[in-house]
Amino acid sequence: MPARPWLAVATSATLAVLLSALPAGAATLDPAPAPGYPALPVSDPTPPQDQAPARPAPDTAPAGPAARAAAAAAPSDDEIAAALDIPSSWFVSASIGQSDPRGVAVSDGVPISAPDPGPDGPIVPMGAGDPGAQAAAAGDPLPFPSRGETFLVMSTGDASRAMLPPVPSGESTVLDGLDNEQGNDKVQLELVLQAPQDARCLAMDVAFLSEEYPDFVGGSYNDAFTAQFGSGDMWIVNGAVDAPGNFARDSQGNPLTVNASFDLQDSTASTYDGSTARLRSATPVLGGREVKVFLTIQDLGDSVLDSAAFIDNVFFSEDALCRFGSTEDSDGDGLLDEWEENGFAMTVGGEQWFVDLPAMGADPRTKDVFVEIDYMSDATHSHAPDPAEIADIVDSFARSGIHLHVDYGRFAPLTYGQPGAVWGSLSQADQIPHTEHFGSSGFLTNSYSWRAFDAVKRDNFDPARAALFHYNLWVHRMEEKPAGQGYPSGRSRGVLEGGSDFIVSLGNNISRGYQAGTFMHELGHNLGLGHGGSDHVNGKPNYLSVMNYDHQFKLPVGYPGPRFDYSFVRLADLDEHDLDENVGIGLTADLGLRPRFHCNGQGQPVTAPKSQPVDWDCDGNLESSVSTSVNRDSELDVLHGHNDWRNLVFTGGAIGMPGAIVDLPEETVDPEPEATYETYLEVVGGAPEVTAAPTLPTSPVTVGTEVAASATFSVTEGDGGNMTAQWSWGDGAVSDGVVTAGHAPAVTGTHVYTTPGTYQVSVTVVGPDGTATSPAGTVTVQGATTSRASATAAGVLRTTGNRTADVVHVAVDARTVPGHSGPLGASLVRATNAKLTVVGERIERLDVTGATAVIESRVLVNGRSGYRQRITLVDGFPARTRIQVWDPASGGPDVPTAVLLDTTGGAAPAPSLGVLIDVRD
Repeated sequence: MPARPWLAVATSATLAVLLSALPAGAATLDPAPAPGYPALPVSDPTPPQDQAPARPAPDTAPAGPAARAAAAAAPSDDEIAAALDIPSSWFVSASIGQSDPRGVAVSDGVPISAPDPGPDGPIVPMGAGDPGAQAAAAGDPLPFPSRGETFLVMSTGDASRAMLPPVPSGESTVLDGLDNEQGNDKVQLELVLQAPQDARCLAMDVAFLSEEYPDFVGGSYNDAFTAQFGSGDMWIVNGAVDAPGNFARDSQGNPLTVNASFDLQDSTASTYDGSTARLRSATPVLGGREVKVFLTIQDLGDSVLDSAAFIDNVFFSEDALCRFGSTEDSDGDGLLDEWEENGFAMTVGGEQWFVDLPAMGADPRTKDVFVEIDYMSDATHSHAPDPAEIADIVDSFARSGIHLHVDYGRFAPLTYGQPGAVWGSLSQADQIPHTEHFGSSGFLTNSYSWRAFDAVKRDNFDPARAALFHYNLWVHRMEEKPAGQGYPSGRSRGVLEGGSDFIVSLGNNISRGYQAGTFMHELGHNLGLGHGGSDHVNGKPNYLSVMNYDHQFKLPVGYPGPRFDYSFVRLADLDEHDLDENVGIGLTADLGLRPRFHCNGQGQPVTAPKSQPVDWDCDGNLESSVSTSVNRDSELDVLHGHNDWRNLVFTGGAIGMPGAIVDLPEETVDPEPEATYETYLEVVGGAPEVTAAPTLPTSPVTVGTEVAASATFSVTEGDGGNMTAQWSWGDGAVSDGVVTAGHAPAVTGTHVYTTPGTYQVSVTVVGPDGTATSPAGTVTVQGATTSRASATAAGVLRTTGNRTADVVHVAVDARTVPGHSGPLGASLVRATNAKLTVVGERIERLDVTGATAVIESRVLVNGRSGYRQRITLVDGFPARTRIQVWDPASGGPDVPTAVLLDTTGGAAPAPSLGVLIDVRD
């Protein structure tokens, strides 16, 4: 039988085996594989067909019982309860009786081996067309712990060695203490639990592992694990264990033994050669009573070649459909195979529920994560997710071999159901009333009360979905904050231990990437990730994940994966006491990656110029050893890399526990405040682009009047909220612009001119990754005067184009009057040969400077509106006049195709015949 995906080696950290009281001088756990035991010519009494391999020799016990007793101590009751995730209200006692304490240990599931192969090696670039490539790079996690951070190991040998690499001759330790009736190793744990009043079912997650596989399948070495309800009595009959009340069985209903080999497969996830998939073993119970469970692992045939059981997630539930025995969770996603193949049914409080997981695209051989989003909405404002933002995250999960199913409404894409289908009637997503703030702070510092969340959840979340779906609310803002404090972008109800509830809180911010980054970040907390992966050390340059605030909204420049991603490689650790600036973050090749870090642990993140040398202390020199903080604090630590995808927790909160009597926390304390919109602006980066001239007043403005200008721009990243701008007003003055963020970011500014004239105005926008200056716009400023300009003319004036000389009659009377918003007056121009009659509709500018008056008007040309006219009058002997008429839809007065009349054809007014000009100051 081929190995299952979850059995891939996970090599990202070191094992935490909770053994106590090691005496001085006692041997510590050796991370290297133990030496093989010499083969002895021992015959199997009932050997398998063909050739039976030789059995290894048993180990040699230390001299005297005192030495063996001192070698290890069993985990305490509290450690056992914590490893099995049993709350104190249910836990009564745990006892291993006369069993050898070495047969029981607590593990975190991390192999005792070297870190990831080549943790400082190059990141594998991921092609967009290869969704499986990243999954291959990430690897799949060991399916234990299935909940929390630890699980219980019971073994017929040394349980603390369960996560060592495989030994060529097989892991084998002979235990002292309790033996079975054959005289072989036996370890038994008695659990006494208090069932809640409403309990109808007791369940746990179990896997059986053995070194006897595959060589001794079908022989007498039929090691077995049993979980008995009520009594631990058992017998060995015909080479097999007979254990009444045993509910730990394989998928065919048989006890978990070596000879039930159809449920075993090659295992490289531990020291053992074969393993079952993770099983959910359950038995009906009566609530309100004390319950005894006996967990037993034992050798049969002899006491060499160890077997083990991994046990985790012991829980009571109200599910009246509880079935005695075990079912598989082949892919380790917390959703049992039978649910994903046939749908999920349960009965709670006498009411039957059904969720059609197959129609939703569930696959028992692919990890599935389901999320329901309910969102605030009213008549004018909605927090419905942007489909493109959710699609980004669905694609990111797919690249790592995980199917993310997001139900945010009937028209949301089903993604993994029927191609092109939407959720339709399968959707349970709801709109909830809009409020300014949602929930309140808890009693403790930096805490949050989930009471408001639970009230919405009771009214809008199908109880049958609780074991299958993460429940997510998109709200306006969470608890009210004091002035000056930013609002958190979201919260999860479980962080390193995982959870099933989370919030996205956006306020009025709909910036590109703000939704997607926050959604994936908070879901990451639900999947067991901290801000530093396995810890909460934030801002680590060697941790490339949306869980890191420096990358929540944007992965670093040069990152080879998708825009939003969990870390799929564990980079080498960085010791802030001794950083080699020539090595940088430790990549063996320059991939163009530009990590972000914090100079001396302070200020905004700095983007390094490339992926190898990094000036960590920002002093302009590259040194072989510097001591400085490079993350978001001022402390000196060892910053650990982390592989997120390999270490996700799929069974946080209520996930995978139908009808479970789970006390979700009413108040949670964040390890640090969640990222805010201000954090988004700080880290998102981006370069601006400005293609259009600023918008300015089209009519002349009077000296001393405030001029308002605006311009729109685009950015390569984000919404422009982290941009600054400066206006250049054309008269030597500059001023800061006001930037408005959004899908169409803009900058505004104002200025007051003191001198009449025509000025060129531009704006420069500055972003973290670039600068852009707009084309210039024009503003005309007229004098603040009560002058009057008037002229009459009758004479021959030059005209433009092919027109012959013409007699142009001009009549103008214009003046400025205090209290009016603009000049008053009228103009009339007739050009007989050109057949033009130009009548002023409204004079918009009267600018008198010395002996020169400029009058601009909106005019009718031969009765048609939409044209402009400028008359320039210069007093003198002779007087000078220039008349310009143009179509602004085609250009300005200097664009030949737009000009209808220009009496000089040049820049200067021409002498006029019979012109009377009266210009007064």
